[in-house]
Amino acid sequence: MASKKMWQNPEFILKQKKGMNKPETRQKISDGRKRTSRSNIYGTGICPMCRKEFPKKIHNQIYCDKKCFWHYHNRTEKAKLRVIKFHQSEKGKDMWKKYNEIHRDRRLKSYQKYRDKKRGYSIPPLDQIKKNCKNCGKEISQTDKFHPFKKFCNRQCADQYRQREYSKKYPERVKKYLEKYYKSTKGKQVIFNQNMRKKGFPKISKLKEIYERDKICVYCRKNEATAIDHIKAKSIYKYHALENLVGVCKSCNSSKHVKELEDWLKSQYCRKNKITKETINPIIWELLEKQKQQKNLN
Repeated sequence: MASKKMWQNPEFILKQKKGMNKPETRQKISDGRKRTSRSNIYGTGICPMCRKEFPKKIHNQIYCDKKCFWHYHNRTEKAKLRVIKFHQSEKGKDMWKKYNEIHRDRRLKSYQKYRDKKRGYSIPPLDQIKKNCKNCGKEISQTDKFHPFKKFCNRQCADQYRQREYSKKYPERVKKYLEKYYKSTKGKQVIFNQNMRKKGFPKISKLKEIYERDKICVYCRKNEATAIDHIKAKSIYKYHALENLVGVCKSCNSSKHVKELEDWLKSQYCRKNKITKETINPIIWELLEKQKQQKNLN
């Protein structure tokens, strides 16, 4: 099958007509060519390890042998580790600080020249630059020498300004997004927190302090505190004050609901779980005393 394919090839047929495929003609052609060695093609190089000349077998060859390559590679890795240890030490840190203090002005000038060429105009000195933040209107500090053209004093101001501009440009997109967001569970929780803050309920950062203080339920002292209860549900004193809040489990919170503490202790739930004035955490009585003291002061 291979012989048929050779005869079908047109290049093979042309060579056969000219007599190029005969063994005699092949020898003449090979003798007429100039034989050149590989070393002469790519020239010579100098090995960085042994410092000897060698004929290159490839145009990118750097080392004369594999031994020289691995020896040089291991030596450079050890040197890098020494440099890293030196910079982590106290001497290295002091040296780096001194170097920055000496060459700071030179580095700034070279950076400014590069920026001037790229922009096409020169940067004025930092003392002459006086700008105000676009969002809050405060003066921008020029401590950061590599960013003299600041527009905002802080990342928060920049985010607020961009959100405001986006809502002006694309109001329809924002409405559609907010409708979907407030229908979700996370959006409903945000609305609930906003309404509670208007009434005077403390922030989440302050509620964490209560959970850290009361890790176990204050009433039953068995279950973990997963909810917050008001000691005096309907009182003249501030309803959502921190002195009126306590960490409680869900079962105790649902049974107490809006009842006063003295009335709730007489209930059937407290009798089953054996909750009395003596078993309750004494933190409750301390908080009630603080409420009385503040009432007297006011």
